[in-house]
Amino acid sequence: MLETLRCIDDLLAPRGAGLEDVRLATLFAKTPGLIETYEKTARASGMPLMPVVPTVADVCRDELLVEVEAVAVKPL
Repeated sequence: MLETLRCIDDLLAPRGAGLEDVRLATLFAKTPGLIETYEKTARASGMPLMPVVPTVADVCRDELLVEVEAVAVKPL
């Protein structure tokens, strides 16, 4: 889970943004228990309190436990 958030942060960095700029996220988790783990990990990683849509569903690859779709906003 931490690796997923680090990947999001790495994708945002070249654009001058980071996890602190994420304003909306959709979490796709393989099991319901992963939702709480994601929330704790996200807060510890510096993501702000925001709407997160948790969904128990298949993710893009079998070996992954979660997938996150995130929308970040960086003021001009």
